[in-house]
Amino acid sequence: MPVGPPPERLARDLATLYAEAELALLRATADAVHRGATVDVDDLAAQSREANRLRRQAARIADRLDARARPAGDAAVSAAAAYGDRRAAADLRRLLGGAADQYTTPLDRGPIDQIARSLNDRMTPVHRSVTRAVDDVYAQVMARSAVPTFAAPERRVDVAQRALDRFARRGITGFVDRAGRNWDLTTYAEMASRSVTARAATAAGTARMQAAGIDFVQVSAHQAACDLCGPWEGTILAASGSHPPGRVQVRSLTSDEWITIDVAGGLDDATAAGFQHPNCRHSVSAYLPGASRVATPPDPDPRRAEKYADTQHHRYLERQVRAAKRREAVAMTDAARKEARRAVRAAQGRIREHVKRTGAPRQPNREQIHRAR
Repeated sequence: MPVGPPPERLARDLATLYAEAELALLRATADAVHRGATVDVDDLAAQSREANRLRRQAARIADRLDARARPAGDAAVSAAAAYGDRRAAADLRRLLGGAADQYTTPLDRGPIDQIARSLNDRMTPVHRSVTRAVDDVYAQVMARSAVPTFAAPERRVDVAQRALDRFARRGITGFVDRAGRNWDLTTYAEMASRSVTARAATAAGTARMQAAGIDFVQVSAHQAACDLCGPWEGTILAASGSHPPGRVQVRSLTSDEWITIDVAGGLDDATAAGFQHPNCRHSVSAYLPGASRVATPPDPDPRRAEKYADTQHHRYLERQVRAAKRREAVAMTDAARKEARRAVRAAQGRIREHVKRTGAPRQPNREQIHRAR
């Protein structure tokens, strides 16, 4: 296995910038709501000053995020491509021995730079919409917390806290993907980062293989695969897409014989069908006719659906912990802070019970809000 962080780690490191920005935005919003709730509700000038102050602070956070995320995204894509290239080179050395040294052509930066640009193109609108998203949260919280002018400030703060809690549970939202799904800032950033870094690693790896005249790759397998990826596990795909699905006669790389292999389709076909979707843990490796051992696709696991459901429930419980921690981050009173901490402990207790029941490893980093999952 090549040295260096895998794409999943690179995506997590990049998404940490967004996790930090989301937490800063939530805290800035809570401070603005607290000040706004203690101002006379009929003092429109004071309310406007608080909204403008929050808007300027959110804009500064967004500018810092933009300045840091762009170079970090380029670096993550480059590192993922280097990882994929090294992994493919290791596959070639394992299968070809010293003969693999002749395939040392430099990595083609063109497709990798295009992938990096696609990440920037995807995330730049997110940076620009941060201020508007915070504006919307502030306006809605203050509208929901409006109480009569004669109400005590403490009463208005309590009402504002309950309204703010509802938004904190969801995070800074309003980021819509191509399928029309609504995401919070950190989860959207991590989804996009994982998708792009995985693409970069696969593109660089398959380019290295094709430079060596190898067009076939084999899909990895793991437990609890989803329905999109399960059908592709253990199969052989054509990186170029030039071989249709079915049995193919190819010449062995270790002899003059012709051998028959079963090709499930092209790599692009599998990707279009959902293989290597965001957060997918599958990878591909070089398949050399005559040199690679033909892997038998794993037998269908009768508990696969149950295992996948357990995994998804684990992710749900982690989201509940993060939601409670966001409530703690925006707490404006001691009572709200204590209640949020109780919610955090209760959610963590449910994860402990789930881990004990399923044997799944606990991932504390996925329960944090100050860094990405």
